[in-house]
Amino acid sequence: MHKVQSGDATISYTKAGSGPTLVLVHGGWSDHENFWRAVRPAWEQRFTLVSIARRGRGESSKTTGHSTEDEGRDVVSVIDAVGGDVYLLAHSVGAWCSLVAAMRCRRVKKLILYEPPGPDFIPAPFVEQMEEAGARKDWNKVVELFMGEQLAAALKPTTFWASMVQNAEATMADGRDLIQYWSEPERFRGLNVPVLLLRGSETPDGRCQTSALARVLPDCRVVVLEGQGHAAMLTAPALFVKEVEAFLLDE
Repeated sequence: MHKVQSGDATISYTKAGSGPTLVLVHGGWSDHENFWRAVRPAWEQRFTLVSIARRGRGESSKTTGHSTEDEGRDVVSVIDAVGGDVYLLAHSVGAWCSLVAAMRCRRVKKLILYEPPGPDFIPAPFVEQMEEAGARKDWNKVVELFMGEQLAAALKPTTFWASMVQNAEATMADGRDLIQYWSEPERFRGLNVPVLLLRGSETPDGRCQTSALARVLPDCRVVVLEGQGHAAMLTAPALFVKEVEAFLLDE
């Protein structure tokens, strides 16, 4: 993996393919690989694909007490390292980090945000139970609480479950200051970058802040992925690739 220093952390990333640079920023329970596996082969044919491992994943530093601003600077540090103009695509919590980065970095030419989470993404009682399990370092239980018993039972035999458990500790250490972003989307009103807001039709309104951001971002469009939820890059990769490329390659 490639590495770059960002403040107090070393941030790792992979780089493959050729063409315009597309930087990927994953969300929680994820890393530079697992959520992108189904779409990576198509994009490596059209883009120089840079996939960031956020703090605590891949070979990036494991830190605690960091903020979303810190992670935004991490994204900018990678963009500076790869050089040139970039497209930026982010999922879930990674979307808030990428909004911070896009406000700071003029080389982000287009930005795609897939379901930045909102205050109702995880019900409060589950958050408390997850924190209790995390304090015991019972990462299997943390992921089980997040996914729900039925889905957890289906996923446990798979390598995908193992990767979520592996990334659970880093996910629980993600910036605890996210409330200031989903409660104050106005802070991004000055973002002078074309933005595509992706949302699954099956995702309830309160779980993501797509609509709130659409009201304040000056240059954005919203695309609803029919029949999809929070992981269309896995459940409908052809559809996901189609909508992303239509936005990025439409000049």
